[in-house]
Amino acid sequence: VALEMEFGSGYHISTGGTWASGPQTITPTYTYLPVTLGFNARASFGVGMPSVYIGVGGGVHIRAIYEENITIANSSTTEKRVYDPPVPFELYGLIGLEIPLMYSPDDGNSMFDLFVQARLSEVTSYLYKYTSTVTTPTSSTNQVVTFGRGFGQTASNAAFSLGVKFNLY
Repeated sequence: VALEMEFGSGYHISTGGTWASGPQTITPTYTYLPVTLGFNARASFGVGMPSVYIGVGGGVHIRAIYEENITIANSSTTEKRVYDPPVPFELYGLIGLEIPLMYSPDDGNSMFDLFVQARLSEVTSYLYKYTSTVTTPTSSTNQVVTFGRGFGQTASNAAFSLGVKFNLY
């Protein structure tokens, strides 16, 4: 059994599905750069064998942009809300399985590993401003309104990942 620390980053683009609120249909999208630091407890089945791990961590999303595209039933009017939060904070928990692909007995480690993991995340952003653009095809202009204070919002996420990991050692 071992305790390890991991640093993660990347670029994420996601669409969050579609949901209805009264006559409105809302389709969210978001992009962000996460910077996270976590701790995992790992148990191996033996030298050069697969291992399982469970971990927790946290971090921030640098330059997060959230958008909601809204359509209204029986209307040609659309609305696009762009939220620009300061720096959302993320907490996560994960469980995974890792299989060494290039184990070296001399190094006692594998340079590349195949991994499968399930991750639950909770992201919180606090008060921020957002811009709403309303488009009506029969009008020659769009209505653009910037709201000084948005609302606090949290987002829960469940992700299942399959990937290859490069180990620095």
